[in-house]
Amino acid sequence: MKKFLLTICTFLCLFFNAQLDTDHWFAPMASKAGSSGLSGYLYLSTNETTPFPVQVFNNNTLFTTVQVSKGNPVQVSIPNDFLITTNQALLFAPNSMGMYVKGTKKFFANYRFSLQNHAEIITSKGLAGLGTKFYAGVIPITGIANYVNSTIGITATEDNTSVVISGYNPNVIFSDGSSSATKTFTLNKGQSYILDAVSSDSQYNLAGLVGAKIESTKPISVTNGNFNGIYTNQNFTNNDVLMDQAVPVDRLGKDFVLVKGNGNITYQMETALLIATEDNTQITLNGVSTGITLNAGQYFMVPSSNYINQGNGNYNMGISTTKNVYVYQLLAGITGSSSVNEYATGGMNFIPPLSCFMPNKVDEIGFINQIGAQTYNTKLNIITQTGATVTFNNNPIAAANGPYPVTGNPNWVTYSIPNVSGTVTVSSTKSVTAGIAAGSGAVGYGGYFAGFSSVPVISKTGDCYLGVLLQVDNTYDSYQWYLNGNIIPGATSYSINPELYGAGSYTCLVTKTNCESKLTTAYNYTLCPPITTTTYNI
Repeated sequence: MKKFLLTICTFLCLFFNAQLDTDHWFAPMASKAGSSGLSGYLYLSTNETTPFPVQVFNNNTLFTTVQVSKGNPVQVSIPNDFLITTNQALLFAPNSMGMYVKGTKKFFANYRFSLQNHAEIITSKGLAGLGTKFYAGVIPITGIANYVNSTIGITATEDNTSVVISGYNPNVIFSDGSSSATKTFTLNKGQSYILDAVSSDSQYNLAGLVGAKIESTKPISVTNGNFNGIYTNQNFTNNDVLMDQAVPVDRLGKDFVLVKGNGNITYQMETALLIATEDNTQITLNGVSTGITLNAGQYFMVPSSNYINQGNGNYNMGISTTKNVYVYQLLAGITGSSSVNEYATGGMNFIPPLSCFMPNKVDEIGFINQIGAQTYNTKLNIITQTGATVTFNNNPIAAANGPYPVTGNPNWVTYSIPNVSGTVTVSSTKSVTAGIAAGSGAVGYGGYFAGFSSVPVISKTGDCYLGVLLQVDNTYDSYQWYLNGNIIPGATSYSINPELYGAGSYTCLVTKTNCESKLTTAYNYTLCPPITTTTYNI
């Protein structure tokens, strides 16, 4: 495991990211903090006015089917053993955990759970969350306990998927007692694999898995983080669940804006973890070079002092890099004081890169301030392009709530709206993403919605028996497909059936008004083998 060691204090909170899509995969996680009072829920919502079915699968078996439509978000109670385990026997071997959620139209999906003194949200990035190369987003741990771990969960979306995890510190002692330079395994569709390392087992376990490289032969879904985690140098005992779903390296970017959560920056809970994916990656904060250079797999914890108060207590931070990076925001669910413990309300949130390819609307997110029957004080943070007109639930936003500039990045502005609840929609005349920061007592959480498909990438859905489609996100204004560099006449939809055109290298040119045109990277497709229909008399 490569690391950039910095003697800087750090943070704690919860958060969630979402992507409107037809397919959502959730990889499981290992808990060393127990499961007392554990309850989990799947939240589904959409902008489609006509109800449509959404199916929930575990290990390729249908668990339930629900109807979803605009104005009618759904909360589904999920068995705990689908996504969270305390059973060591289910680790370091293929298991039947994980969840696959599929609809006939696009929808948001996020899994929210709570247990004694803790809570977190894992939100699907849709097809943008599937890929074949990742770097693990786990937090450098500062406090040692047998209930504080780093964990990575992987779920396969196709049969015969080979996975190799490497690039971590080979001195890490995993919770099964093993130490090795790599972990290699094979999964079939719907199967999962979980590994973890407990902080108290070795000094190398504190940061040894940060930036571990995960590579697979076929698309996988990755959940990573700490269950539980401690990440500041001012606190070595209070902890919370720090988990999120990752995206592959081809969905990353170089420009980001963070809006502070509910914590006090002097407590250093409000920070960010940056993980490089290429050598010689240089970092700029608020338009000022840090002089720091990272190589692939190395990390940097951003000091909370880099948040700037742009007015009325609205803090934001601009981050830019010379090459693609992962950015995980860490934050507090509540503001600390002499009577309130901010350190117990930490969380982690994957931040989407800024792009004019982001959608102009986030429509809609249901039960935004809720986990099960419990509600929390929730703040909505919005990031949009400068000069845009923004509405919240079709109403103008009060001047005190924004827009506020981003130092060093004049192209984007931020808004913060306190005390939001229920079902929400954010609309902008330009590209936009929106997230929340929420918490109470020992709980903090939050999340971003949209932006993970802002990097145009081709994804494959279906299989040779049910039918194969290659597709890009449907938020662009025009599309043109190519095969081996040659235009495919009439192929101007966001999806294409490659079986009709043959094997080869597929690309798609996407265009968004007031943005640009961009050609995706190539997707090399191999035709399905012939399916026989021979009948035998037995």
